[in-house]
Amino acid sequence: MVCQKCNFQNEENTKFCKNCGTELTNNSKKNMRNGFGITGFVISLISIFAFSAFTDNSNENAPPLIGVIVFAAMGVIFSCLGFLQKNKAKWQAISGLTISGVILITTIIGRCLDLF
Repeated sequence: MVCQKCNFQNEENTKFCKNCGTELTNNSKKNMRNGFGITGFVISLISIFAFSAFTDNSNENAPPLIGVIVFAAMGVIFSCLGFLQKNKAKWQAISGLTISGVILITTIIGRCLDLF
């Protein structure tokens, strides 16, 4: 961790600079955002709405099956990329991967069994 005042390189979890004594601020919380994980989570939520609209037989404007599969696959891809990020929060990526995976598998199995 680099001191903002004297630019001395300190150990990672040090609270005060060993050179000048200045309190070190921990910027690791700012770096915890996971853009890919958040994107995967949002896309997975969109795939839930697309899936529910697709399976609603009374809806004349239901999205095509390929739309549901594309959104779910994109959710899986972005969530996997988010999960692979180092030193980033992973809960969004795990949630997105779970939701998109369930939607994707349910859609494919449902189509194979001719349920939709």
